[in-house]
Amino acid sequence: MEKNYYELARQIITLVGGEDNIETFYSCVTRLRFTLLDYNQAIKNQDKIEELQGVMSVVVANGKFQIVIGRDVALAFEAILLEYPNLRKKTV
Repeated sequence: MEKNYYELARQIITLVGGEDNIETFYSCVTRLRFTLLDYNQAIKNQDKIEELQGVMSVVVANGKFQIVIGRDVALAFEAILLEYPNLRKKTV
């Protein structure tokens, strides 16, 4: 089944606590990395995030909430920016 990155983007942003809970975010080679204002919102949804089609795992380390997507991370990152254009100013 082909992944719907726009739906994945909406689900991820909702489960990490919404746009207003994101201080900064960016992508690396395999992960979406979020600095959140309230990590508890995302941590309580960690299992739900890991169950999303397209998500491999979640890692909380180095002050970041990291969602491992794998080689398609750029597609997920771009879908987030298209769905939530206000987040462009929070990318690093």
